[in-house]
Amino acid sequence: MAARFSALILALVIASLMSLVVGSAEISLADVAAIITGGDATSMRTTIVMDIRLPRIFLALFVGAGIAASGAAIQGLFRNPLADPALIGVSSGAALFAALYLVLGGS
Repeated sequence: MAARFSALILALVIASLMSLVVGSAEISLADVAAIITGGDATSMRTTIVMDIRLPRIFLALFVGAGIAASGAAIQGLFRNPLADPALIGVSSGAALFAALYLVLGGS
């Protein structure tokens, strides 16, 4: 179990590093390290890494953790390892409000 968890953490770190490096403007890993530590880098690359790529990574991590926690809470609440959000109507409620947003033209 610990080996599987360690492998998943390693995969998360590798995916996060790849997300920092790969994009329409390819930035080397050395440049990313220099930008994060405050070293010299061009302002465009600094903006790309600090304002676009890092917030995207952190948002993905927090959203994934939130979804995992809510799924575990639903499964624990109902004591059913196969429970999903449709069990209590979360999926239907989300679809309803998405449709209302599109119909009413919310801004």
